[in-house]
Amino acid sequence: MEEGGRELIDLSGGWSAAGVGYAHPKVVAAVTEAVSAMPGIGILSGTHRQGVELAERLLAMIHTRGDGPRAVYLGLAGSDANTAALRSIRAWTSRPRILAFESSYHGGMGPSREVSGLFTAAGVAADSGLVLAPYGELDAVRIALDKRDVAAVVVEPILSDGGLIIPAPEFLRGLRELCDATGTLLVADEVKVGMGRTGRLLAHQCDGIEADIVTLGKSLGGGLSLSAAIGPREVLNSDPGGTLLTTAGNPVACAAGLAVLEILEQERLPERAKRLGVDLAAGLAGIRDRHHLVAAVRSRGLVGGIELRRADGSPAREETAKVVFRAAQLGAIVYYVGMDSNVLELTPPLVIEKEQLERGLAIISRAIIDVEAGLVADADVAAYVGW
Repeated sequence: MEEGGRELIDLSGGWSAAGVGYAHPKVVAAVTEAVSAMPGIGILSGTHRQGVELAERLLAMIHTRGDGPRAVYLGLAGSDANTAALRSIRAWTSRPRILAFESSYHGGMGPSREVSGLFTAAGVAADSGLVLAPYGELDAVRIALDKRDVAAVVVEPILSDGGLIIPAPEFLRGLRELCDATGTLLVADEVKVGMGRTGRLLAHQCDGIEADIVTLGKSLGGGLSLSAAIGPREVLNSDPGGTLLTTAGNPVACAAGLAVLEILEQERLPERAKRLGVDLAAGLAGIRDRHHLVAAVRSRGLVGGIELRRADGSPAREETAKVVFRAAQLGAIVYYVGMDSNVLELTPPLVIEKEQLERGLAIISRAIIDVEAGLVADADVAAYVGW
């Protein structure tokens, strides 16, 4: 993308919302047609072709656990998709507890925020029935579920904002087995890492499981506000009117979503992400080997993380902010995540060219060199506020 005539390589993809890039011709055409003959505002009180077709396509493409009828909630953001799922689950069962994970992020407001370990660790009031377990550890989950009072386990297949943590394959499989054994629903929050980014349509498919409910957002809308929750009809229909947003599931955003699903299939973007993921992993390994600030790198498909620590092992929080600043000066957009704000997160558009990816990684490497050399002052980043 370009800003003021200066080319910028976006390695964040707008926190992954620009999964199919910016102004993809098919998204532009679909949105233009929809907005020129918009039959309504949202899907709250009526219906429209784009919303129905989007729901049908999502049901056809996304498999969830069970053989019964399924439903789709259409919203505006991952926050309300997760909120709709949580409220429906609470209305469906008398079990009072929700299990989520430390450092997790499921939304920026309401119930989805109240089960986000990242926010509760920062002092935000937690859901009264929330149980938090360490991410990636099954023993704590087993102990909690044995009480048979947990309605659902909500999990990110990759802990993104919590530090770009990719769990061992046995973690998600173990969650599935524990949920099956205790009659607990498994909710896969695919808002950030879903939609083809990991080499599969959904990230949890990489570990060979099916969730009971899947939530989507960000790249689903191709840059417009769109989210979805897909799961059993008896669950998602149990709280009618529980999550009311006037413009949720509006025809323009739904038209964009339909175009995104078509692009993913026709351009084989999941397969492309898997191929480019090999280049990303190799590039990250090179960065790890060249820089003393880089403690670890992690990736799966086109999602990656670069963890920065000082020689004494402490999180390099200030240095990470300076790398973000310097990279932007040099022409690459990347942001940081993690409880210590010391992990550079890479979620580039799935349509990024190999040469652009390699050039972006080279810029990050140059930025780290400059920070290691003390060329970025504290005053340079003082005006900016992050996590």
